[in-house]
Amino acid sequence: MTIGAGVDRGTLQQMVLTVDAPDIEEQVDDLPVAAGGTVIPYTKPFTVIKNIGATLQANASGGVTLETTKTPNLAPVIRVFNAAHTSVGGATVDLTIKGY
Repeated sequence: MTIGAGVDRGTLQQMVLTVDAPDIEEQVDDLPVAAGGTVIPYTKPFTVIKNIGATLQANASGGVTLETTKTPNLAPVIRVFNAAHTSVGGATVDLTIKGY
């Protein structure tokens, strides 16, 4: 910002600063999930995880649905559930983690 020189002195009344961090995306393939859940391992330097997309692979554990949690932030957990909504192990998932 430049305020020109002259007889009248320029004054800055207000300024809005917006910082847009670059988006980061990481793919985690073939992650085995334990019965109590598995902390999702990632290697990129996330400061915030905004979205986790997950796909359940065919499995023999009876897993039919999955859930991810981002609480606490930066230590997301994934769990696989059977038809009775009981957490099961032995399933494998593919994940896409997005954030910045």
